[in-house]
Amino acid sequence: MSRTLLAIVLLALMTAAQAGEFSQTLNAQLWAQPRDGDTVRRFAPLRRVVAALQEDATARLLIRYPGGEEGTLWAHELRGWLVSLGVESRRIDMIPGGVAARSVLLTVRGEQVRADQPPLVVPETEPAANPATAHLTERRE
Repeated sequence: MSRTLLAIVLLALMTAAQAGEFSQTLNAQLWAQPRDGDTVRRFAPLRRVVAALQEDATARLLIRYPGGEEGTLWAHELRGWLVSLGVESRRIDMIPGGVAARSVLLTVRGEQVRADQPPLVVPETEPAANPATAHLTERRE
């Protein structure tokens, strides 16, 4: 019995030692911008988090958010956007409290995640041209 327990504890410690994590902060100033799919997709912290989750199928995302009604609403809206960007909802854990009042901390944890080398370069795609507003962005020479 004690050998089995020892083996389980050692296995758990080895697994924990292999897991890595990195964090990104999303502040209220960035989040206060008008949001649509293209805008949210361009937020650097979210691009990095989504890329890390795509690279490691075992990784989970911890969303630490300010407590209270405002923090809860912010975190749940953020979760919805992440799901729309392709993050599976079952890989997201919501944790109230433990962060500054005007920020959300996004932590990716997984076996292949490295804190010293988070995915810093994530391709940013250009939004599709909207024919109705194309005249506003055309360059005239």
